[in-house]
Amino acid sequence: KKEHWAEIFKAIGKPYRPDKTYTLDELRKWKVLDHRGAIEEQSALATGEAALEATLEKIKAIYDETVIETKTHRDYESTYIIAGVEEILQTLEDNQVTIQTCLASRY
Repeated sequence: KKEHWAEIFKAIGKPYRPDKTYTLDELRKWKVLDHRGAIEEQSALATGEAALEATLEKIKAIYDETVIETKTHRDYESTYIIAGVEEILQTLEDNQVTIQTCLASRY
C-alpha cells in the first residue's frame, strides 16, 4: 500500500511519489539496504495487514453466501421466525473468536 511505501521512502530520506516508477539502480544509489530494518518493519506491517484483510474478507464472504430461511411461527400466518439457526449460531461463534483474534493483533 502507498502508506507503507511512503514510510520506507521517509526512512531513506527521499520523497515518495506513487506515480513514479523507481529502478533498482536508483534504490542501490540511495543505499536502501542501509535501511533494512525500516524496510523489514514495513514489510511485516504490510504482510500482517494483508492477512487480517484476507481473514475479514473470508468472514464477509461467509455471510454474503449465508441463506437465512424463515418459517411461519406456529399458527400465525403473518409472523415469521428464522429456521435452522444452529448452523448460523455456530458460524457466528466461530467468527467472533476470529474477529477477537484480529482485534488483538498489532496490525
